[in-house]
Amino acid sequence: MALLAARLSTPDARAALATGYAALGRMLPEAAAPAAVLASLVSTSAKDLGEPDYEARLGAYAGLTAAVWGGMSAAQALPLLLAAAFDLRNGDDLALRQAAAQAVARLVDAAAVEARGGSGSGGAAPDPGGRGTGGNMLGTGGGGGSASSGGDGLLHLMQRHLYPQLRSQLSSASLAVRQESLRLLRHAALELPQHVRRGKGRG
Repeated sequence: MALLAARLSTPDARAALATGYAALGRMLPEAAAPAAVLASLVSTSAKDLGEPDYEARLGAYAGLTAAVWGGMSAAQALPLLLAAAFDLRNGDDLALRQAAAQAVARLVDAAAVEARGGSGSGGAAPDPGGRGTGGNMLGTGGGGGSASSGGDGLLHLMQRHLYPQLRSQLSSASLAVRQESLRLLRHAALELPQHVRRGKGRG
């Protein structure tokens, strides 16, 4: 279901995806807070039909700090990363594209900490966007230390999803999208040079 965050394009379809994640969050406590953030990232304005709710979306992106990303498992982070990838492809919306890029850059920073042997936020992560996710991004009482092991960590997420997304956007018709993707790939190469080299040719 997470992969739909990068594929569904209409506001109604993306709202339905957020509703599906909210239902999942009611069954799985660890999915509750990411589901709330996803709802903010795809939210639409109550005043302007079909238009983004910029306050909610930009607030949610700003709340995705390196510490918050570092407290997530790959499964928790994936729908949020792919929602950001969707906004990165939007050559017409500077505010959302840049906010998404900044959030993804902070994900790279968190992955670099993981690669150096860090353990995420080490405690209850803050509420990104401040929209009532219980004060803990994970929706659990534990820290983020276990999120960085094996295929469940952010490095795996970048290898499997982030790099292919960014490389595919290098062929975008939008110069702004190509430039944003190149900046993120450069940032990843500086922070994780060996990891980026291993990721070439995959995806």
